[in-house]
Amino acid sequence: MTSDMHLEARTCFLVMTLFLKLGRTEGALPFVERLQFLSLSISAQTTVSPVDLNWMLSTLYYDKYLPHMSLGSLRLASDQRWSLHATLQKVDRFIQNAIRLNAQWAGDNSPLPAQITIYLKQALAIASQSGDIQAQRDLCLSLVNVYQHYRVFDGAVEYAERAIETGRQINEEEAFKASLLLAWLLICNEQVEKASDILASLLKSLDETDSSTQRGVVHNLLAICLRKDNRIKEAAGNLYWALKKSQETGNKRNQALTLANFGYLALSIRAYVLAEGYLLKSLQLFSELLDSSTDADHVQACLLLGQCYIETKRTEDGRLCYETALLIAMSARNLHSEYSIGFENKQKKKI
Repeated sequence: MTSDMHLEARTCFLVMTLFLKLGRTEGALPFVERLQFLSLSISAQTTVSPVDLNWMLSTLYYDKYLPHMSLGSLRLASDQRWSLHATLQKVDRFIQNAIRLNAQWAGDNSPLPAQITIYLKQALAIASQSGDIQAQRDLCLSLVNVYQHYRVFDGAVEYAERAIETGRQINEEEAFKASLLLAWLLICNEQVEKASDILASLLKSLDETDSSTQRGVVHNLLAICLRKDNRIKEAAGNLYWALKKSQETGNKRNQALTLANFGYLALSIRAYVLAEGYLLKSLQLFSELLDSSTDADHVQACLLLGQCYIETKRTEDGRLCYETALLIAMSARNLHSEYSIGFENKQKKKI
């Protein structure tokens, strides 16, 4: 039989089908593997296209708890003639295998592995072909989150712009949220002028609304742009407006963020007493929030206060702030924050 590949392939197919119908997937696995090999061998000798069994192999390997093999087959699976639902199943399969390989991916606040962008892009391409606007928006935002976490801001900006386009077709609120996200990414990517233009247009669009919370967020981001452009007085004015509105609405999180930004602004001009006061108030508010123990902004406020103490030669106080920030980051499994804290401490030791 081994000399007749066509006959062997048909035999493997029948045996594989029988095992699968009986629910004996473990028994089917070697015949699926052999059939995939034979299909490729026959295709190399003829004009017949090979049968792609990689998705089935990925499933069988996953059931046998072989994550490396499952991921390998998933990577080889053709992306042609897949439906959006099936492509999203590939995304889910990738995540489940990644969790088996490294339990850190399992947390609610854990980032997605970088390699998932391959499958998210495949799903986005199919969603675009089918005209599924909601799916396009969600997939663009997922790609933004991955690129942002790994600090690939050019990629994050590209998909944030696409999220704005699809958001407009859903409703104005979705477009507004995506625009805010784009402005923040541009700030992170040092494209301050472009971010300022977007934020100015968002402020103008809010003139006809009474959304104090949204205005506060825009003013906070605009203040960051102005600080980076060394326009300190204008930055302080925007922060004052944001703080006033957050106090009026009772939004403690926005108050904490604004106070932290005030602290950073004061720190940038070496007004250490002011910086310390703002940052201590910010940390007090963060400690009153239920989700502050897993909040990256809480970590950043601790780091800023630590920097303030280090620059004023209060080394022990600074060390305490860094250790507190590290504990918060570890409890949230925030690897990027943990690395940043470690790097910060290393740099301070050199000084």
